[in-house]
Amino acid sequence: MKNATSIDTDGKGAGKIPEGVVQAERISAVTVTNQLKKADLTIRKVIEGPLSDQELAALKKSLTFTVTDGDGETAFTVKGDNPSGHWDGNTFTYTQQLLPGQYTLSETGEEVEGYDVSVDSSKATVTLRPGRPATLTLVNSYRQNHGTLRIYKQLDQVNLEKGDPVFSFKLTGEDGVTHYYHIDMRNAAGNGRQLVAEIAVPIGSYRVEELENLNYTLAGITADRPGHFAQNGAAATLCVGFDDGDCRQYNASALDREVTFQNRYSGGDIPTDSSATRNVFKVEDGKLVFIVPKQDDLVPSPDDRDEN
Repeated sequence: MKNATSIDTDGKGAGKIPEGVVQAERISAVTVTNQLKKADLTIRKVIEGPLSDQELAALKKSLTFTVTDGDGETAFTVKGDNPSGHWDGNTFTYTQQLLPGQYTLSETGEEVEGYDVSVDSSKATVTLRPGRPATLTLVNSYRQNHGTLRIYKQLDQVNLEKGDPVFSFKLTGEDGVTHYYHIDMRNAAGNGRQLVAEIAVPIGSYRVEELENLNYTLAGITADRPGHFAQNGAAATLCVGFDDGDCRQYNASALDREVTFQNRYSGGDIPTDSSATRNVFKVEDGKLVFIVPKQDDLVPSPDDRDEN
């Protein structure tokens, strides 16, 4: 308010303060605060792969998601079984309002026993704008990291007068560890096909070799498809879970593999009380050590595994 006793005008409507009059004004201070507008940030989790219903349910409970800001500080954490989140089949979503800025999504608890997992995090970082919703996405792809390898033996005929038709096989994995298996086919009929071994193995490449039997000649080796298979003499190389010899092209249809060794009676004249398998030795401390053919105790038979 102006403290003036009178105001003269100049006839043109312009106010004039008389000479010698002091004018005072009351000034009020006003503070204005600007706050950035928040926006919805949604985290989205997608699970792909042949998980069973039980495995998927356990995975949903074990997952924990963390969103961090541009400084690496935690903005929020949420578990996969949080009731505020939503599962639609194999996809989980959860939304929370945050201030604008850069955010990154990470997770823990994504491992599933018996599976390899690859995580696509290409859309796991986003810049949130005022009032504009955004989504962070993680995609987990699961694949079995184990399969089954079955070894079969097939004969065109059996001649017990010339020795028992007992055959031995050598199995070597990518780790170089070797196991031996054998089968007695005295009860096999003509064209008899019998299971030598059924082995649960990690996915990868395996070499199966039939050791020489002096009364029976190896006539051929066959393997089921899909999956890589190659023969070199009396040995077969198979990839469990892969279509190529380098074991890079994963194929879930190739997790269950089988190979069959076909032999024919060669008419040998070597009567024995057991199989006429060519012996294999190695030298240890200057002594010959017999190493073939005996069922490897380190690899349980299918029946033993079922009992455990």
